[in-house]
Amino acid sequence: MEDFDQELLYEMIINEIAGLLSEEEQACLDRIIAENPEAYKFWKDLHEAESAHILASSELHKDDPMEVVRKYEKALQGGYPPRKRKAVFIKPVSITVLSVLLVMTALYTINQRRTRAPDSQPAQAIATNEDPRTIILTLPDGQRLDLSIDTANTQVDNVVFINRGNRLRFRGKGSPGIATLYVPAGKDYTVVLADKTTIKLSPNSVLRFPINFTGETRSVFLRGKAFLQVAPNNNQPFVVVLPKHHKLQVLGTAFNVNTHKGAIKVSLITGSLKMETLTDSLRLKPGYEVVSVNGEPLEADRMDPAELVYEFREQSLQEVAKVIARWYNIEVVLSNNKVSNMQLTGKIDRQKPLHIILNQLGAINFHHELNAACDTLRFW
Repeated sequence: MEDFDQELLYEMIINEIAGLLSEEEQACLDRIIAENPEAYKFWKDLHEAESAHILASSELHKDDPMEVVRKYEKALQGGYPPRKRKAVFIKPVSITVLSVLLVMTALYTINQRRTRAPDSQPAQAIATNEDPRTIILTLPDGQRLDLSIDTANTQVDNVVFINRGNRLRFRGKGSPGIATLYVPAGKDYTVVLADKTTIKLSPNSVLRFPINFTGETRSVFLRGKAFLQVAPNNNQPFVVVLPKHHKLQVLGTAFNVNTHKGAIKVSLITGSLKMETLTDSLRLKPGYEVVSVNGEPLEADRMDPAELVYEFREQSLQEVAKVIARWYNIEVVLSNNKVSNMQLTGKIDRQKPLHIILNQLGAINFHHELNAACDTLRFW
């Protein structure tokens, strides 16, 4: 296994958090954390430390050392003037200080695990290593669930986790605190939150969320790329906190978010959404998108029509089903080859509800069944 320079890696991670890595540097960092479990753990610890403070403080333990790490990081970044490309240069002593803080965090996590009663769960669901190729859910108490392989129901405390078909659901009331879902390079994963909001995470993405929404808002933190279908609730708005002090206020909405490559891009498919930064705010209309770069004023632009309407002529249902699955974040099952190879001509308007699209397709000689509870669509 290839060794890594911890000081250089730390500098790269800080630049990634600040959105200052080039595509080549990002690819290099992705390769390092994919090949070296220790590097991956170092990367994961820093990202969790940087994002842990953002969600409601009432949901975080006041004595959590992650807050100490965050304050140190903020002071560190504030002490250096901005430069081109390599914006943050870390003194050797910084690594020592950060290492002490990370040790504090590890001791805090171990202590939290020791103070809780053991639970009965299927052994294969509990992650026992830090394999960077594994989809990992870290629970508020520090336990980690391996989501890379389908498992039967896994119960932790009073919460049952159902991991099937690259999708996580859960039910029950969990302990207070924030869970972290990490999706590595080369994989994607979907989670259905307690309020039935569905979030499909792309590779190299991190989502932090409470097991239960108990405050005035439903707040999550997202770094990376994702498609969100937010369950409507006028009494409890949905808030997505993004890097660089960006925030999205949402009602019942479907939209894409991408925080890779140093910019923050939000594309609104349906519903209502407002983006806020420290200095500006903008309300998006369906079919529009906004790209925020380096604190510049927010401006909305029309989305590429190809992202909203898919036109097809004499294409197989198998190919059309791939678009339906991706755009509506649903599992599509084709019962046999005859149905799969059926030729279709028409179009799919992404801004229309799925049942309208299915009624249009239903005029052709096949049947369909939509199971909203399981997010599956079957054609026969």
